[in-house]
Amino acid sequence: MKNIKYYLIAIVVLVLVFIGVVFGSKSASPDSVLYSVKTGVLEKITYLTKSGDVQKTDYALGLAEKRLGDLIYLKNKNQLTTTLGSKVRDNFNQQTIVAQEGIMKIGTKEGNNSKDALEFTERLM
Repeated sequence: MKNIKYYLIAIVVLVLVFIGVVFGSKSASPDSVLYSVKTGVLEKITYLTKSGDVQKTDYALGLAEKRLGDLIYLKNKNQLTTTLGSKVRDNFNQQTIVAQEGIMKIGTKEGNNSKDALEFTERLM
Protein backbone atom coordinates (compact mmCIF):
# COMPACT_ATOMS: atom_id res chain seq x y z
CA MET A 1 0.00 0.00 0.00
CA LYS A 2 2.92 2.35 0.70
CA ASN A 3 4.24 1.83 -2.83
CA ILE A 4 0.95 2.97 -4.35
CA LYS A 5 1.13 6.15 -2.29
CA TYR A 6 4.61 6.94 -3.65
CA TYR A 7 3.53 6.17 -7.22
CA LEU A 8 0.57 8.50 -6.88
CA ILE A 9 2.78 11.26 -5.48
CA ALA A 10 5.24 10.76 -8.35
CA ILE A 11 2.43 10.92 -10.91
CA VAL A 12 1.03 14.10 -9.39
CA VAL A 13 4.48 15.71 -9.39
CA LEU A 14 5.07 14.74 -13.02
CA VAL A 15 1.68 16.10 -14.06
CA LEU A 16 2.35 19.37 -12.26
CA VAL A 17 5.79 19.68 -13.88
CA PHE A 18 4.28 18.97 -17.31
CA ILE A 19 1.57 21.59 -16.78
CA GLY A 20 4.18 24.08 -15.61
CA VAL A 21 6.36 23.49 -18.67
CA VAL A 22 3.41 23.77 -21.04
CA PHE A 23 2.12 27.02 -19.58
CA GLY A 24 5.66 28.32 -19.13
CA SER A 25 6.14 27.92 -22.87
CA LYS A 26 3.33 30.36 -23.64
CA SER A 27 5.70 33.24 -24.33
CA ALA A 28 8.55 31.16 -25.78
CA SER A 29 10.33 32.67 -28.75
CA PRO A 30 11.39 30.55 -31.75
CA ASP A 31 14.97 30.32 -30.49
CA SER A 32 13.80 28.94 -27.12
CA VAL A 33 13.87 25.31 -26.07
CA LEU A 34 10.20 25.61 -25.06
CA TYR A 35 9.07 26.81 -28.52
CA SER A 36 8.28 23.25 -29.64
CA VAL A 37 6.17 22.75 -26.51
CA LYS A 38 4.35 26.00 -27.27
CA THR A 39 3.58 25.12 -30.90
CA GLY A 40 3.28 21.36 -30.49
CA VAL A 41 1.28 21.13 -27.29
CA LEU A 42 -0.10 24.39 -25.91
CA GLU A 43 -1.42 25.80 -29.18
CA LYS A 44 -2.97 22.47 -30.17
CA ILE A 45 -4.72 22.15 -26.81
CA THR A 46 -5.96 25.73 -27.09
CA TYR A 47 -7.24 25.02 -30.63
CA LEU A 48 -9.24 22.06 -29.31
CA THR A 49 -10.93 24.31 -26.76
CA LYS A 50 -12.33 26.56 -29.50
CA SER A 51 -15.94 25.88 -30.38
CA GLY A 52 -17.19 26.22 -33.89
CA ASP A 53 -15.54 26.73 -37.23
CA VAL A 54 -15.41 30.52 -36.96
CA GLN A 55 -13.47 30.48 -33.67
CA LYS A 56 -11.14 27.71 -34.83
CA THR A 57 -10.44 29.48 -38.12
CA ASP A 58 -9.83 32.79 -36.36
CA TYR A 59 -7.41 31.08 -33.98
CA ALA A 60 -5.54 29.34 -36.82
CA LEU A 61 -5.20 32.63 -38.68
CA GLY A 62 -3.91 34.27 -35.51
CA LEU A 63 -1.29 31.54 -35.17
CA ALA A 64 -0.24 31.97 -38.81
CA GLU A 65 0.18 35.69 -38.16
CA LYS A 66 2.27 34.89 -35.07
CA ARG A 67 4.50 32.62 -37.13
CA LEU A 68 5.17 35.49 -39.53
CA GLY A 69 6.10 37.56 -36.49
CA ASP A 70 8.38 34.75 -35.35
CA LEU A 71 10.19 34.78 -38.69
CA ILE A 72 10.67 38.54 -38.44
CA TYR A 73 11.93 38.11 -34.87
CA LEU A 74 14.51 35.55 -36.01
CA LYS A 75 15.59 37.72 -38.93
CA ASN A 76 16.04 40.78 -36.72
CA LYS A 77 18.18 38.76 -34.30
CA ASN A 78 20.22 37.31 -37.22
CA GLN A 79 19.11 33.83 -36.13
CA LEU A 80 17.08 32.88 -39.17
CA THR A 81 18.93 29.63 -39.71
CA THR A 82 17.71 26.93 -42.05
CA THR A 83 16.62 24.75 -39.13
CA LEU A 84 14.73 27.42 -37.18
CA GLY A 85 13.32 29.02 -40.31
CA SER A 86 12.06 25.67 -41.58
CA LYS A 87 10.42 24.84 -38.27
CA VAL A 88 8.58 28.16 -38.15
CA ARG A 89 7.70 28.09 -41.86
CA ASP A 90 6.33 24.55 -41.57
CA ASN A 91 4.16 25.61 -38.66
CA PHE A 92 2.99 28.65 -40.64
CA ASN A 93 2.05 26.36 -43.55
CA GLN A 94 0.13 24.03 -41.21
CA GLN A 95 -1.84 26.92 -39.75
CA THR A 96 -2.71 28.35 -43.16
CA ILE A 97 -3.98 24.93 -44.26
CA VAL A 98 -6.14 24.67 -41.13
CA ALA A 99 -7.42 28.21 -41.77
CA GLN A 100 -8.18 27.44 -45.44
CA GLU A 101 -10.10 24.33 -44.46
CA GLY A 102 -12.03 26.38 -41.89
CA ILE A 103 -12.83 29.03 -44.49
CA MET A 104 -14.19 26.35 -46.79
CA LYS A 105 -16.40 24.97 -44.01
CA ILE A 106 -17.64 28.42 -43.06
CA GLY A 107 -18.31 29.40 -46.67
CA THR A 108 -20.44 26.33 -47.35
CA LYS A 109 -22.73 26.83 -44.37
CA GLU A 110 -25.99 28.70 -44.68
CA GLY A 111 -26.52 32.05 -43.02
CA ASN A 112 -24.23 35.01 -42.52
CA ASN A 113 -21.10 32.89 -42.50
CA SER A 114 -20.06 34.10 -45.95
CA LYS A 115 -19.09 37.44 -44.38
CA ASP A 116 -16.81 35.63 -41.92
CA ALA A 117 -15.35 33.53 -44.73
CA LEU A 118 -14.60 36.66 -46.76
CA GLU A 119 -12.96 38.43 -43.81
CA PHE A 120 -10.82 35.37 -43.06
CA THR A 121 -9.82 35.05 -46.71
CA GLU A 122 -8.71 38.68 -46.74
CA ARG A 123 -6.63 38.09 -43.59
CA LEU A 124 -5.06 35.04 -45.18
CA MET A 125 -3.92 37.06 -48.16
